[in-house]
Amino acid sequence: MDEKQVCFGSFKEIGKLLPVDKYSVFHIGIQENGRFKREERRLRGLYEQAIEWFQKLLSIESDNPQALNGLGITYREMGDYAQAIEWFQKLLSIEPASLQALDGLGITYREMGDYEQAIEWFQKLLNIEPDNPQALNDLGITYRRMGRYEEAVKPFKRVLELHPDNENALDNLAQTYREIEVELLRSRQMATLGVMASGLAHEINQPLQIILATAQNCAREVQRNAIDTKEILSDLERIATNTKRIDKIVNHLHFLVREHEPRLEAVDINTVIENSFIMFHQQLKSRGIKIERSFSPDLPPVKADMVQLEQVFINLINNARDALEGRSNKIITISTLKQNGYIQVRFQDNGVGIVPENLPKIFDAFFTTKQDRGGMGLGLYIAQDIIQSLGSTITVDSRVNEGTTFLIKLPIAGKEDLE
Repeated sequence: MDEKQVCFGSFKEIGKLLPVDKYSVFHIGIQENGRFKREERRLRGLYEQAIEWFQKLLSIESDNPQALNGLGITYREMGDYAQAIEWFQKLLSIEPASLQALDGLGITYREMGDYEQAIEWFQKLLNIEPDNPQALNDLGITYRRMGRYEEAVKPFKRVLELHPDNENALDNLAQTYREIEVELLRSRQMATLGVMASGLAHEINQPLQIILATAQNCAREVQRNAIDTKEILSDLERIATNTKRIDKIVNHLHFLVREHEPRLEAVDINTVIENSFIMFHQQLKSRGIKIERSFSPDLPPVKADMVQLEQVFINLINNARDALEGRSNKIITISTLKQNGYIQVRFQDNGVGIVPENLPKIFDAFFTTKQDRGGMGLGLYIAQDIIQSLGSTITVDSRVNEGTTFLIKLPIAGKEDLE
């Protein structure tokens, strides 16, 4: 028999001998509740026994705060949130600054899924005791469940500033970072899809209009009985060409957003860059943006995941397109070359540039200057994350009203990657 069982038995025996001893009655209730948890909450009878002992304590001392709190916790564990709230509120009516009641109400509302109400109760507790580690941890957990990761991290970090060895904060912070990583992996695809979706209609609409106009021209010739076989064949060829373009766009979109396990392989960097422009051809053309390429021929392949690497350049193209808005001479310049055992990619635009105070933040998650246009602030974070996962680097240099240059260094594939 372990120490806790001995303790539990002792309290119960004292309860039999001294039924009015509130100390033993309270601890019997606590032990019953704890015993239920150790048995994975499968035996509802243990909850009922815990409630019975807490009620017995209240019959001795009607305003006993430990019993009121114990009842609130027990009912919450049973899933009876209305009863739990009632007991925590009763404790609060007796002790308006009860940290147990405030935290208990916060946790109860969080378990109910009412996160905003939960936050209110935790904030009330923190107004009384600003650095309470339990409340800070509970607040962080609530934000995390809401998916508000940036806000979730702050209270956990605050606890660790005060108590570097706080296990709850360490575990919660680690769990939050794991969830952020999962969310960002999902966001990579969604952000890429969002970038492309904004211009997808434009890319498809132009060839569709050509197909429609050409088909109508064919119909008019047939109606006039003025069929020119050579012209009809030319029209049909134009329809086929633009249909193939739409097919290429749709298939490439499917290639980029399909679920797949990242796989490092030998990849031709020049091909990846060219493929990145498939979804931007028409929208860049309609904006008068020129593309200048300076690709070194016969470059050795790089070691990367083709889809992820293309996502990097899609985000860079998207940013450059927006940075060139309103400029008179719009140019995107891309160059590739082999240098010091790496493949170097220089991606440059002559757009508005980045103000100095924003440069240190442009790779931060959720940082954006395009809130009014629905910017998520994930594009460059994702680009850096992908590049760094390859053991590579991406750096930026920018001058206001002169433009921005991204420099990427990628590892050359080894012999084993070519097999």
